[in-house]
Amino acid sequence: MKRHLNERGSSLLLALFLVFLVSILSVSLLTVAMQGHANSIKGENIEAANYAAESGAAITMRALKESVVKQKLSLEQTQIDAFIADFNTKPLTLDHKPRLTFGAVPGESYAYTLTSTRSVGADKLAKEKAVTLRFKLVPGTNNAAGAIFGKDIVASDDPPTHGSNDVFLTEDGSKPQVDKSLAFNEYKALFLDYYESKMATRPLPLTPLQPQSVPLGNYQLAAGNYTINATPHASALYSGKISSGLNRLVVNGDIVAGDDFTFGGNELEINGNLIVGGSITFNSYLNKLKVTGNMIAGKTISFNSSSVVEIGGSISSQDAISFNGINDSDKGLTVGKSIIAEKGISFSNLNKLTVADTISSQKNITVSGSLGEGSIGKSIVAGGDISFANISKLRVGSSLSANGSIGISGNIAEMDLPNGSIIGGSNISFATISRMNVAGSISGAQNVQFGDNITDAAVGGSIFAPGTLGFYGINKLSVGDSLLAGSKNGSTGFDFRGKQVSSLYVGGTILSTNKIDFPPMNKLNVGSFVGSIDKITWGNLDNGYGTAHVGGITTGKQIHLTSSWKPQGGVIIKYAPPDGSGGGEPTIDFNGWSSK
Repeated sequence: MKRHLNERGSSLLLALFLVFLVSILSVSLLTVAMQGHANSIKGENIEAANYAAESGAAITMRALKESVVKQKLSLEQTQIDAFIADFNTKPLTLDHKPRLTFGAVPGESYAYTLTSTRSVGADKLAKEKAVTLRFKLVPGTNNAAGAIFGKDIVASDDPPTHGSNDVFLTEDGSKPQVDKSLAFNEYKALFLDYYESKMATRPLPLTPLQPQSVPLGNYQLAAGNYTINATPHASALYSGKISSGLNRLVVNGDIVAGDDFTFGGNELEINGNLIVGGSITFNSYLNKLKVTGNMIAGKTISFNSSSVVEIGGSISSQDAISFNGINDSDKGLTVGKSIIAEKGISFSNLNKLTVADTISSQKNITVSGSLGEGSIGKSIVAGGDISFANISKLRVGSSLSANGSIGISGNIAEMDLPNGSIIGGSNISFATISRMNVAGSISGAQNVQFGDNITDAAVGGSIFAPGTLGFYGINKLSVGDSLLAGSKNGSTGFDFRGKQVSSLYVGGTILSTNKIDFPPMNKLNVGSFVGSIDKITWGNLDNGYGTAHVGGITTGKQIHLTSSWKPQGGVIIKYAPPDGSGGGEPTIDFNGWSSK
């Protein structure tokens, strides 16, 4: 009997345990089921939010394309920025509730982000997704000058043909699109506005350096004049004149004179500075002159004739500096810093010139006779004119600049400005050029003229001539940007003198406020438009190349062919309006999605 009671008790305990176990499992299963349901809802919300955000971005992307490409949206950067700022104060919410905001990409022009954000669900089950789309807008402009570059050809009449043959064609051989709608006065106003905006970018002459002041106050000077009769010699510091007639003189220290310094020997070495309140004169032929410091004068500095001149610092005069013949071809004239004068610098017959920094004068800089080899670390800057004779080789690290005119006569065998421009405040003229490289621009305030022949010349920027731009024979000329000629003071614009052009490449435009008469050409390639207020006349295109390639032709009058036109070639147009003309269509480019 007891055993049955024990068995019933054990069964009861087992039953209670099973009930307890089932209840725990039920709660766990219910929790898991509820969590799974919640996760499913969250996943659905995430997916729905993502689709909604992407959908909002896609709709906006299509709307932007519609506005820019089809409706020709034309906005300046400031207008776009103002639009975005205004838009973000009251973000657009589409029907399915994504929020749209715009942002600018730091450091990039016309680059933006569009962010579409959508939240789906409520309370703890709500999920939000943001989709960002990056895009770049290249707008058109409201610049009315676009009308003068709006078609392949803009003229008052159709382009001429040679007999029944079309001379002006597009790349695919079809006839170019021609706009004849502009009246001359309207065309002229638009052309001048654009031309002047380009001419306003012309580099202007640099400011000449001021010569160093004579630092006599830094020294205690003995009274009177002094003659140096022994070598080697210590510093010589006197308030009057200092001179020496020794054939060879070595001074270990400074020579400082309140008045003039004169040397009549043929070898001088100063291991210090040469500073005088008056003039520095070398009366006889110098086999060698070496100054480790600066040479500074209150008046003139004159070198009669020399073999080797080495100055460790600068040569500076508050008057004029003249170098009359330095004939050593190995060292020649070497200056560790700059040559600076108030009243002019002249060089006559130099075999070699090396200046680590700048040559600068408030007035003229002249090289007469010839220059064998010159290397200037920075710029040559004149407040007056620059005049060079024959040049075998000249390298100027930065710019060649004059407030007056720049004239380079004779032959230029090799001239290199790897980082700068040639800038004149008046006329610029070149004689025969064998090889010239100018990384920047050639900028004249009046005329720019290239003389007898250009064998091989390259200009990285533009050639600016508000007056006449004259080419009197071109074998090869490459201009990275544009040629701009005007009619200032009654000038003729472009002047080719009817000479043959073998090869002329212009990366940008050829523009003139006067007529353009092209001479016979072997090869002409213009990246953008050839344009003139007046008529444009084309000379023969030689059968060796057969064609000229241009980005368009625009004139306020007509296009002509010379009376002797030969039909071997034609003018091929690949439409390419100049930057900033308003002739290009606005575009918008999208660059992928990102989400978070």
